[in-house]
Amino acid sequence: MNLYTNWTEFTSPWDLLIDCILLNEGYSNGSNTVCIVSTVFGILMGYIFPFIGLFNIISNCMIIIIFFNSMINYNKQFILLGILSITDIGIILFVGWLRLFPTFGLPYITSGTIYYFILTKSSLSCKLFTFFQGFFCTLRGNLFILLAIDRFILIYKPLIYNKLSNQLNWLLILIIIIITIIIVLPLTILADLIEIRQLTVCWFLDNTNYLLIHQALLSNTCPIQLSLVTLVDLFFLIKVIKWTRNLQRVGHSTSSSSSTSSTTTTNKVNISLIVTMLILQILAFLFSLPNSIVYLISLTIDFQLISSDIVRLLVITILEYSRSYLFLNNGNSNNNNSENDTI
Repeated sequence: MNLYTNWTEFTSPWDLLIDCILLNEGYSNGSNTVCIVSTVFGILMGYIFPFIGLFNIISNCMIIIIFFNSMINYNKQFILLGILSITDIGIILFVGWLRLFPTFGLPYITSGTIYYFILTKSSLSCKLFTFFQGFFCTLRGNLFILLAIDRFILIYKPLIYNKLSNQLNWLLILIIIIITIIIVLPLTILADLIEIRQLTVCWFLDNTNYLLIHQALLSNTCPIQLSLVTLVDLFFLIKVIKWTRNLQRVGHSTSSSSSTSSTTTTNKVNISLIVTMLILQILAFLFSLPNSIVYLISLTIDFQLISSDIVRLLVITILEYSRSYLFLNNGNSNNNNSENDTI
């Protein structure tokens, strides 16, 4: 207890343990809500994440090798999907393995004896981590937009799409990377070690509240990008349904009943995959909202005045929804790979 009281950093090894310890020892200042949320988050990050994180890296490495070695000439979207797998690895490494696991997972499963806080090691580590975390998360959202536009052009303007070269795809990827760096750069420059409630934390400097809006909407879970992707994919689905109905009409007039039935079945499977993709996009968007909302709410809060358990609950809530978004979007990437085979 004395170690926790004398701790000088905003994040401590006992953040997920302290409220449950206080409740078990009969202290009145322990929060049952924070204890429950902390326990769930600790179990997920300490015991479940290592398996998911390892599987994510291995599976994405396999996807990168297959796409870039064997299938890059089969469909231009495989270039984008390969780059998307690279961003998945970057996110799982920086957000999962370098931050969430050593900061929360390891302390939880070792009762606060083993931990590593990369964000508060130095001002440079704070800035570098802010950049790479923001870069991979934002690049992922921007790539989803590029993938959605690519599908949109494919279904609405197939003749134009067939004329597009792989070199153009690489150029678009380079442009997306440059845009991503421009988005993340203000966050990186103005991130530094500051004191909140006499505790050191990697956060934005004073008078930069607009950065929270910037980070909440364009970076982190990328709700603006995901909303645009969902809208484009909705138009994509509408076009595919119309296209399928036209094929069925032509099939009924020119083909036998058996071939027509086979075509109808194939079309239904293709549409179901696209619907699944759209549902996952909507879920990803919905899961991105709580994280952004909590960030925006923090604009109205004076952290110097509110109680420490509310501060911890806000921080854990942000991390919990970031984790949920992270895991959900990893499944969403795999579904994008499956959906691509239907195009």
